[in-house]
Amino acid sequence: MGLCKMNSCLKKFVILAFISFFSVNTVADQTMNELKLSQFGDFVTNWKLVTVRYRKDSEEMRFTYSNDLAWNALSKNLSVYPDGAIFAKVSFVSVEDPLFPSSAVPAGARRIQFMVRDEEKYKSTNGWGYALFDSEGNTYPGDMKAATMGCAVCHDVAKERGYVFSQIMGQPLSKDVFASSWRTQNKFVDFKVKSLPLSIQQSLPRADKKVRKLEGPLADYIFFGTLDEIKPLLAKEAIESKMTTLLLSKDNKSYSLVTFDTTSRCEKDEVALIGKHSINSAKVSYLETRFCAKAKNP
Repeated sequence: MGLCKMNSCLKKFVILAFISFFSVNTVADQTMNELKLSQFGDFVTNWKLVTVRYRKDSEEMRFTYSNDLAWNALSKNLSVYPDGAIFAKVSFVSVEDPLFPSSAVPAGARRIQFMVRDEEKYKSTNGWGYALFDSEGNTYPGDMKAATMGCAVCHDVAKERGYVFSQIMGQPLSKDVFASSWRTQNKFVDFKVKSLPLSIQQSLPRADKKVRKLEGPLADYIFFGTLDEIKPLLAKEAIESKMTTLLLSKDNKSYSLVTFDTTSRCEKDEVALIGKHSINSAKVSYLETRFCAKAKNP
């Protein structure tokens, strides 16, 4: 199956699953870490657009904004942000423009994330408060503490940049943002497939006897965002190790994995991959995406 046909066939399923996974809110709550969407006003108009990211695996566009305090610190490449600095990220699933088929446009399944700097108030999460809302300003189901700690552990990757991933559009990108402390605490290890839960074993190629399992603090605080955000790192490790890669929660109920897709084709310098993730509280059994990633440099 060609790449174009592969994307066309899967796009409808991915979008519907994405909406089902992220838009169902069973908790009537609009506050996370004492933050509400309404308090930030029309930040899209009033704040600066920092950058736009496109996720190849989930076909998602993400627009990142900052207030003046965050922008000034970011533009000076500071490693410590002042209290009051705020970043916001608005995420959309992208779809093909029917009038311009070679382009993709943002559409639906929107969620909004914030990082608010208050060194004392959010001391336990490296001085940053995290909040995640749907477009109506509602929080998502699940343990708020686990979600907060999951965000913080993930952002430890960018410790040398003040725990901020984004860089201003047009500026040279850092080649490696991974903090050495994060690498020390979170490592991939060989893990026997037969020791995995049966539901995961059934998701793997039959020839797999071992997988590369990511272990460390990241596995301690898993929420749905962790499972989605970790896929690019799992893909990188899969390509380098030539093995299926996996992040599994300590209770064995939530996971994200990346394995190889033998039925689809990518460009000659890319590898076809399948990403799957599932969380115990999700409304769907698991989400699956097929995507292409750059092959390891020779």
